[in-house]
Amino acid sequence: MLRWMCGKTRRYRVRNVRVRGTTKVVEIYTKIQERRLQWYGHVVRRTNGYVVRRVMTIEVKGKRGRGRPGRKWMDMVKNDLG
Repeated sequence: MLRWMCGKTRRYRVRNVRVRGTTKVVEIYTKIQERRLQWYGHVVRRTNGYVVRRVMTIEVKGKRGRGRPGRKWMDMVKNDLG
């Protein structure tokens, strides 16, 4: 979409960073990170009895299945903060 706005195709061999700089658009990962931290701030400001606040600290009993563990939302937030 950004390339289309600039009138540049892949054939011009213009890097994505330059295209984003021209249109003054940040990377999608940065926006996701920003929104995740905004939601975290929203949840933290709620009372301890709030459902989402309780779910943040919940411990699930039982064995985990085989394979690589899934990403946890709180781990991603800690990564964003650090």
